[in-house]
Amino acid sequence: MRLPVPWRGAASLAIPAALLVLTPTAIAVADTQPATPTPSAADPAGGPATDPGSSGYQGSPSDQSSPGDQGSPGNQGDPGDPSTPDGQPADGSDPTGLSGQPTAGNPLTPTPPGDSGAPAPAPPLTPPPGIGMRLGHAYLTRSAPAQVRAALEAGNRLQGKPYRWGGGHTRFQDTGYDCSGSVSYLLHAAHLLSAPLDSRGLAHWGAPGPGRWITVYANRGHAFVFVAGLRLDTAGAGPSGPRWRLEPRSLDRFKVRHPPGL
Repeated sequence: MRLPVPWRGAASLAIPAALLVLTPTAIAVADTQPATPTPSAADPAGGPATDPGSSGYQGSPSDQSSPGDQGSPGNQGDPGDPSTPDGQPADGSDPTGLSGQPTAGNPLTPTPPGDSGAPAPAPPLTPPPGIGMRLGHAYLTRSAPAQVRAALEAGNRLQGKPYRWGGGHTRFQDTGYDCSGSVSYLLHAAHLLSAPLDSRGLAHWGAPGPGRWITVYANRGHAFVFVAGLRLDTAGAGPSGPRWRLEPRSLDRFKVRHPPGL
Protein backbone atom coordinates (compact mmCIF):
# COMPACT_ATOMS: atom_id res chain seq x y z
CA MET A 1 0.00 0.00 0.00
CA ARG A 2 1.47 3.30 -1.01
CA LEU A 3 1.43 6.28 1.35
CA PRO A 4 -0.18 9.40 0.29
CA VAL A 5 2.16 12.09 -1.03
CA PRO A 6 1.41 14.64 1.70
CA TRP A 7 2.62 12.30 4.50
CA ARG A 8 5.92 11.77 2.75
CA GLY A 9 6.51 15.48 2.62
CA ALA A 10 5.82 15.85 6.34
CA ALA A 11 8.31 13.13 7.20
CA SER A 12 11.04 14.75 5.13
CA LEU A 13 10.56 18.07 6.89
CA ALA A 14 10.79 16.50 10.39
CA ILE A 15 14.50 15.48 9.98
CA PRO A 16 15.98 18.97 9.41
CA ALA A 17 13.97 20.19 12.38
CA ALA A 18 15.75 17.69 14.65
CA LEU A 19 19.14 18.80 13.36
CA LEU A 20 18.29 22.43 14.08
CA VAL A 21 17.55 21.52 17.69
CA LEU A 22 20.88 19.64 18.26
CA THR A 23 23.30 22.02 16.51
CA PRO A 24 23.08 24.96 18.95
CA THR A 25 23.69 22.59 21.85
CA ALA A 26 26.93 21.28 20.32
CA ILE A 27 28.10 24.79 19.61
CA ALA A 28 27.35 25.90 23.16
CA VAL A 29 29.31 22.99 24.64
CA ALA A 30 32.35 23.72 22.44
CA ASP A 31 32.31 27.41 23.39
CA THR A 32 32.41 26.61 27.12
CA GLN A 33 35.78 24.75 26.90
CA PRO A 34 38.74 26.99 28.00
CA ALA A 35 41.44 27.59 25.41
CA THR A 36 44.81 26.16 26.63
CA PRO A 37 47.83 27.35 24.57
CA THR A 38 50.40 24.71 23.76
CA PRO A 39 54.00 25.75 24.58
CA SER A 40 56.26 25.90 21.57
CA ALA A 41 60.03 25.35 21.57
CA ALA A 42 60.44 28.45 19.43
CA ASP A 43 58.10 30.58 21.63
CA PRO A 44 60.13 32.59 24.21
CA ALA A 45 56.99 32.89 26.44
CA GLY A 46 56.46 29.16 26.69
CA GLY A 47 58.35 28.48 29.94
CA PRO A 48 61.87 27.71 31.19
CA ALA A 49 62.53 25.10 28.52
CA THR A 50 62.31 27.80 25.82
CA ASP A 51 64.11 30.57 27.71
CA PRO A 52 67.23 31.66 25.76
CA GLY A 53 68.95 32.49 29.03
CA SER A 54 68.62 28.97 30.43
CA SER A 55 71.40 26.37 30.10
CA GLY A 56 69.14 23.92 28.29
CA TYR A 57 68.18 26.21 25.45
CA GLN A 58 69.07 24.69 22.10
CA GLY A 59 67.30 27.13 19.80
CA SER A 60 65.02 26.44 16.89
CA PRO A 61 66.32 24.97 13.63
CA SER A 62 66.19 28.41 12.03
CA ASP A 63 68.47 29.79 14.78
CA GLN A 64 71.38 27.53 13.85
CA SER A 65 72.66 29.96 11.22
CA SER A 66 72.03 33.18 13.09
CA PRO A 67 75.16 35.29 13.73
CA GLY A 68 76.28 35.56 17.33
CA ASP A 69 74.34 32.47 18.39
CA GLN A 70 76.47 30.78 21.07
CA GLY A 71 74.53 27.57 20.73
CA SER A 72 75.19 27.06 17.03
CA PRO A 73 77.70 24.28 16.29
CA GLY A 74 79.65 26.35 13.76
CA ASN A 75 80.25 29.27 16.08
CA GLN A 76 83.63 29.30 17.80
CA GLY A 77 82.85 32.17 20.13
CA ASP A 78 83.05 35.91 19.94
CA PRO A 79 86.74 36.92 19.66
CA GLY A 80 85.93 40.34 21.03
CA ASP A 81 84.38 39.02 24.23
CA PRO A 82 86.97 37.48 26.61
CA SER A 83 84.19 35.93 28.68
CA THR A 84 82.89 33.80 25.82
CA PRO A 85 83.91 30.17 26.57
CA ASP A 86 82.95 28.71 23.19
CA GLY A 87 85.87 27.43 21.11
CA GLN A 88 88.50 28.37 23.71
CA PRO A 89 90.72 25.69 25.31
CA ALA A 90 90.84 25.35 29.07
CA ASP A 91 94.42 26.66 29.28
CA GLY A 92 93.42 30.09 27.95
CA SER A 93 95.45 29.91 24.73
CA ASP A 94 94.10 31.15 21.44
CA PRO A 95 94.56 28.44 18.76
CA THR A 96 92.72 30.50 16.13
CA GLY A 97 94.98 33.54 16.44
CA LEU A 98 91.93 35.83 16.52
CA SER A 99 93.06 37.61 19.65
CA GLY A 100 95.90 39.32 17.81
CA GLN A 101 98.61 37.62 19.86
CA PRO A 102 101.16 35.17 18.38
CA THR A 103 100.47 31.51 19.01
CA ALA A 104 103.20 29.04 19.96
CA GLY A 105 101.78 26.27 17.80
CA ASN A 106 101.55 28.24 14.54
CA PRO A 107 104.93 28.89 12.84
CA LEU A 108 103.27 31.25 10.34
CA THR A 109 102.08 33.68 13.00
CA PRO A 110 103.70 37.10 12.50
CA THR A 111 106.39 37.97 15.02
CA PRO A 112 105.70 41.12 17.05
CA PRO A 113 108.02 44.07 16.36
CA GLY A 114 111.20 43.97 18.39
CA ASP A 115 111.17 40.19 18.76
CA SER A 116 113.41 38.31 16.32
CA GLY A 117 112.14 34.92 17.48
CA ALA A 118 115.67 33.74 18.34
CA PRO A 119 116.47 32.51 21.85
CA ALA A 120 117.94 35.01 24.25
CA PRO A 121 121.74 35.12 23.97
CA ALA A 122 123.64 33.36 26.71
CA PRO A 123 125.70 35.57 29.01
CA PRO A 124 129.35 35.74 27.93
CA LEU A 125 131.66 33.33 29.71
CA THR A 126 134.78 34.68 31.37
CA PRO A 127 138.24 33.16 30.89
CA PRO A 128 139.80 31.32 33.82
CA PRO A 129 141.83 33.36 36.34
CA GLY A 130 145.16 34.48 34.94
CA ILE A 131 143.97 34.44 31.31
CA GLY A 132 142.92 37.41 29.20
CA MET A 133 141.21 37.36 25.80
CA ARG A 134 141.65 39.88 22.98
CA LEU A 135 140.05 39.29 19.58
CA GLY A 136 139.96 35.54 20.14
CA HIS A 137 143.59 35.35 21.25
CA ALA A 138 144.64 34.49 24.79
CA TYR A 139 147.39 35.97 26.92
CA LEU A 140 148.65 35.35 30.43
CA THR A 141 148.08 38.00 33.07
CA ARG A 142 150.39 36.40 35.64
CA SER A 143 153.77 34.77 35.68
CA ALA A 144 154.07 31.25 34.26
CA PRO A 145 156.84 28.94 33.03
CA ALA A 146 158.21 29.62 29.55
CA GLN A 147 156.83 26.34 28.21
CA VAL A 148 153.30 27.38 29.25
CA ARG A 149 153.67 30.71 27.46
CA ALA A 150 154.99 28.94 24.37
CA ALA A 151 152.00 26.57 24.40
CA LEU A 152 149.57 29.49 24.72
CA GLU A 153 151.20 31.34 21.83
CA ALA A 154 151.05 28.18 19.70
CA GLY A 155 147.33 27.93 20.39
CA ASN A 156 146.92 31.56 19.27
CA ARG A 157 148.58 30.74 15.94
CA LEU A 158 145.98 28.01 15.34
CA GLN A 159 143.01 30.41 15.66
CA GLY A 160 141.24 30.68 12.30
CA LYS A 161 142.70 27.46 10.91
CA PRO A 162 140.06 25.17 9.39
CA TYR A 163 139.34 21.64 10.55
CA ARG A 164 140.92 19.03 8.30
CA TRP A 165 140.97 15.33 9.09
CA GLY A 166 144.59 14.18 9.39
CA GLY A 167 145.85 17.75 9.43
CA GLY A 168 149.01 18.26 11.48
CA HIS A 169 150.02 14.57 11.43
CA THR A 170 152.40 14.33 8.50
CA ARG A 171 153.99 17.64 9.49
CA PHE A 172 153.46 20.15 12.28
CA GLN A 173 153.10 23.13 9.93
CA ASP A 174 149.90 22.53 7.98
CA THR A 175 146.98 24.39 6.40
CA GLY A 176 144.35 22.67 8.57
CA TYR A 177 144.27 20.56 11.71
CA ASP A 178 142.15 17.89 13.32
CA CYS A 179 141.76 17.45 17.08
CA SER A 180 144.91 15.44 17.82
CA GLY A 181 146.90 17.38 15.23
CA SER A 182 146.07 20.60 17.10
CA VAL A 183 147.13 19.17 20.46
CA SER A 184 150.33 17.76 18.94
CA TYR A 185 151.19 21.15 17.40
CA LEU A 186 150.72 22.92 20.75
CA LEU A 187 152.79 20.37 22.71
CA HIS A 188 155.56 20.43 20.11
CA ALA A 189 155.78 24.26 20.31
CA ALA A 190 156.25 23.92 24.10
CA HIS A 191 159.07 21.37 23.52
CA LEU A 192 156.94 18.61 25.06
CA LEU A 193 156.44 16.39 21.97
CA SER A 194 158.84 15.44 19.17
CA ALA A 195 156.42 13.77 16.72
CA PRO A 196 152.67 14.10 16.10
CA LEU A 197 150.34 11.64 17.88
CA ASP A 198 146.78 10.62 17.19
CA SER A 199 144.15 10.68 19.95
CA ARG A 200 144.96 7.11 21.04
CA GLY A 201 148.63 7.97 21.36
CA LEU A 202 147.82 11.10 23.38
CA ALA A 203 145.72 8.98 25.75
CA HIS A 204 148.97 7.30 26.84
CA TRP A 205 151.28 10.29 26.61
CA GLY A 206 152.93 11.96 29.63
CA ALA A 207 151.88 11.24 33.20
CA PRO A 208 148.37 10.29 34.41
CA GLY A 209 146.08 12.85 35.97
CA PRO A 210 145.62 16.61 35.54
CA GLY A 211 148.57 19.00 35.52
CA ARG A 212 148.96 22.39 37.13
CA TRP A 213 149.35 24.25 33.82
CA ILE A 214 148.75 21.82 30.94
CA THR A 215 146.26 18.92 30.87
CA VAL A 216 145.45 16.70 27.89
CA TYR A 217 142.12 14.82 27.56
CA ALA A 218 142.13 12.04 24.96
CA ASN A 219 140.38 8.81 23.98
CA ARG A 220 140.13 6.75 20.82
CA GLY A 221 137.93 9.31 19.07
CA HIS A 222 138.84 12.81 20.27
CA ALA A 223 141.45 14.93 22.06
CA PHE A 224 141.74 18.46 23.43
CA VAL A 225 144.04 20.31 25.82
CA PHE A 226 143.77 22.86 28.64
CA VAL A 227 146.46 25.53 29.01
CA ALA A 228 146.25 27.54 32.25
CA GLY A 229 142.56 26.53 32.45
CA LEU A 230 141.67 27.58 28.88
CA ARG A 231 140.56 24.83 26.48
CA LEU A 232 141.84 24.41 22.93
CA ASP A 233 139.36 22.18 21.08
CA THR A 234 138.12 21.57 17.53
CA ALA A 235 134.60 20.76 18.84
CA GLY A 236 132.29 23.28 20.44
CA ALA A 237 130.13 26.31 19.76
CA GLY A 238 130.97 28.48 16.79
CA PRO A 239 133.21 27.59 13.83
CA SER A 240 134.90 24.21 13.56
CA GLY A 241 138.64 23.90 13.73
CA PRO A 242 141.04 24.58 16.62
CA ARG A 243 139.65 27.41 18.79
CA TRP A 244 139.93 28.59 22.37
CA ARG A 245 136.61 27.47 23.82
CA LEU A 246 135.00 29.15 26.82
CA GLU A 247 131.83 27.05 27.03
CA PRO A 248 131.94 24.00 29.33
CA ARG A 249 131.98 20.45 27.98
CA SER A 250 131.79 16.94 29.39
CA LEU A 251 135.07 15.38 30.51
CA ASP A 252 133.69 11.86 30.92
CA ARG A 253 135.32 8.87 29.18
CA PHE A 254 138.60 10.66 28.53
CA LYS A 255 142.07 9.70 29.69
CA VAL A 256 143.60 12.58 31.62
CA ARG A 257 147.31 13.19 31.05
CA HIS A 258 149.83 15.94 31.76
CA PRO A 259 153.51 16.72 31.12
CA PRO A 260 155.57 15.90 34.21
CA GLY A 261 156.39 19.04 36.19
CA LEU A 262 153.64 21.11 34.53
